[in-house]
Amino acid sequence: LALGDQDGRIRVWDPSGQIKLDADVHDSPVLSISFNESNSQLLSTSSDGKALLWELSQGRISGTMVSADPENYAYILPDNYYFCTKE
Repeated sequence: LALGDQDGRIRVWDPSGQIKLDADVHDSPVLSISFNESNSQLLSTSSDGKALLWELSQGRISGTMVSADPENYAYILPDNYYFCTKE
C-alpha cells in the first residue's frame, strides 16, 4: 500500500503493516504513485514537476525526471516501461 499526500510526503507499507518508506521529498502535492509489477519500485509524481523513481528495497531514489508541465501523471506498466501523460 502506498500513499502520497498534499504535503509532498510518500509513505509505503508492506503487507504486514510495517512502514517500508516514509519520505518528505516532493515540494508540492503528490499527484500519482504507481508500483512496478514486482512491487520493488515506485514511481511518484508531484505538482512540483518531478517524477521520482524509488528502489523500495533500499529506500532511496534511483531516478528523477523533471517536467516543464507539472500536471503530468506517471505509471509503471506491466512490461516495466514508464509512461507519463496528462490524461
